[in-house]
Amino acid sequence: LGLVLLLLAATINAQEEVVVGEVPAWVNVVAATAPSVIPEDQISGGVHYIVSDKQVLVEESTDVIKYTHHAEMVVNREGLESASQISINYDPGYQQLTLLSADIIRDGETLDQLTTAKISLLQREPELENLIMDGKLSANIILSDVRVGDILSYSYLIAGENPVYSGIFSYIRQFEWSVPIEFQQIKVLWKRSTPLYTHIIDSALEIEKNAIEDGHSYALSMQRPEPIIENSESPNWFIPYGVVFFSEHQSWSD
Repeated sequence: LGLVLLLLAATINAQEEVVVGEVPAWVNVVAATAPSVIPEDQISGGVHYIVSDKQVLVEESTDVIKYTHHAEMVVNREGLESASQISINYDPGYQQLTLLSADIIRDGETLDQLTTAKISLLQREPELENLIMDGKLSANIILSDVRVGDILSYSYLIAGENPVYSGIFSYIRQFEWSVPIEFQQIKVLWKRSTPLYTHIIDSALEIEKNAIEDGHSYALSMQRPEPIIENSESPNWFIPYGVVFFSEHQSWSD
């Protein structure tokens, strides 16, 4: 085990520092604004979710790039601890993480936290005791002076896909929540010559397809959707939330 720990430490030290970059031009940034009404009787953990935005760029012969923007408001003291720490997981074996923003929005003013936050790379190895290591990292960002009423907004890019899929694109996202959220979006910018197939289960929502330069965009968005209330009598395997599938394969079993 001692040798494993030494190798683990060497792996962490060998990693480059967290990269900070600019939001690319293909991203349509959604503003994180304070809601006029906060559904305090429906929130969980002392926070109200403002934005959950996933945008994916898929081009010919280049890495798939996934953009994530998350924003939440601290409603009470219970939410201070969770809102003060950001954790982003990725696999440096085939993925590159780029931090784009980490802001506190207070009374309409945006306070940039990337220059003052404590950022570290942590190696999470839940199977270490069994001498099993997967090499995944967690970028841990600790913010200071987060207050009740603040909106925490952060965004990042992850480039690269697991090579086990041999470059065949497939993306699956759950898009309904058990708690309120102001805005949610899932968008794929498709610039490959092959067709992209989409499928939605357990929801009446439809994907909006639009022409863009060199391809098409496929988007699913919701403004203040009603939370999904789980039935306590439902079997454990039942998932009541909508799920969207994007794939180069027409058959989901491929």
